[in-house]
Amino acid sequence: MQKLRGLADPERWRPFMTRRYCTLYAGVLTLLVSGTLYGLSAYTPALKDQLHFSQGEITLIATFGNIGLYVGFLMGKLYDTLGVKWTCAVAGTMVCGGYFCAWIVVAGHIDAGYWWLMAIFYLIIGQGNWGLYLATLTVNMRNFDKEDRGKVAGLLAAAFGLSSGMFTLIYAVFFSETDNVAGYILFTAIVVALAVIVAVLVMRPEVPVAPPAADPEKVAEEEEKISIIQSRDEEVPGLGAKTEQPGTLATLDFYLVFVPFIFAAGAGLLVINNLGEVVRSLDGGSLEKNLYVAGLSVLGCIGRFTVGSLSDRLVKKGVTRAYWLVLCLIMFAISHLAFWIFTERWMIPFVALITGLAYGGFFAVVPILISLYFGFTHFGKNNSCAALAPAIGSFGFNNLASMFYDRNKEGDAEHCFGGDCWSTIFMVTGFLCVVGAGITFFLAWRRKHFLQ
Repeated sequence: MQKLRGLADPERWRPFMTRRYCTLYAGVLTLLVSGTLYGLSAYTPALKDQLHFSQGEITLIATFGNIGLYVGFLMGKLYDTLGVKWTCAVAGTMVCGGYFCAWIVVAGHIDAGYWWLMAIFYLIIGQGNWGLYLATLTVNMRNFDKEDRGKVAGLLAAAFGLSSGMFTLIYAVFFSETDNVAGYILFTAIVVALAVIVAVLVMRPEVPVAPPAADPEKVAEEEEKISIIQSRDEEVPGLGAKTEQPGTLATLDFYLVFVPFIFAAGAGLLVINNLGEVVRSLDGGSLEKNLYVAGLSVLGCIGRFTVGSLSDRLVKKGVTRAYWLVLCLIMFAISHLAFWIFTERWMIPFVALITGLAYGGFFAVVPILISLYFGFTHFGKNNSCAALAPAIGSFGFNNLASMFYDRNKEGDAEHCFGGDCWSTIFMVTGFLCVVGAGITFFLAWRRKHFLQ
């Protein structure tokens, strides 16, 4: 009873009701509705049939969504200029507007014969999703101390990743039996609008990022001293606190993160965007497809939070955060090469679940590395530059996948069936992830030894 009374004591929970925690709660809610593009593969087979699109056109629609999601220069500049409130308002309007326009097309209110129209709408949705993600992540990482940033980034990234699983289950339960894609899209637009209203009203920075009276050089020196004490990861002088955007792009470390990020994100998005069609090619059913998409999302959530939290703990024991990128790329390589060798239906859950863990872990670590290596002065723009990697990886790998898919179709058939439809692209991504693992291992070694 005494323990229960202690839990009921308002003073016990008062520290968790401060502005920064309320901002964190609102951020989690916002990101739970901001990763809906990752669940696209749950309804692309129905969308493909209803709008009579080819697999190549569906792939391009997904690719445009990914480009919008990860080409975030405008949102980075918007956040650095106007802050979290206006960034969330603009980004939320883009997501809701994009989904509403897509609903008009799918519901048959305008001609659905032009795939590029849907591609533009999903590009807008992706850009809005990135704005919500960037604003939420940045304000919360700034609100919390360095020793908690891994957990905060992991929690927010987990919510972002869980979003697709949550919405996939909603689609499977309420919309999939009748293939009511239009109703699902309209439902998504309404839910996102409600969450964004909460974000605009609640999310605020706890302290000013750069007080007017502060000397930028002294602030940079203090951040550098703190980071040296924090862990071996931060023993290298902090570049970002004093570095403008061109300086960041000119550093070797940026490209040692960026190039493996292309391979990892491209491999992950290949599975995320095409999982529904992979299941259909290997004679899987609709329920099976939805379960795999939801499972991938849940494992992505677990990967983001687990890797973010463990990186905070193990960095104090000398395990630099870059080694987590090595581990994630090895996981990608193993799962994709295994699927290339055994392109069978029973391999799909293995690939989906390992991809979810690795993809989630990668996205939990990259923003932390960007903040550690290049500081917070221009974090919005720096993180947006790094986020070009998934856009490039998605565009390259998904278009290669579409080419191999069409090459293995029989005549003028709309669908390709059999393992040959996908085996070649998984071989390519698997070997590229091996290369990426080597690059990130060099990055980890360089940060730990060469630059000390």
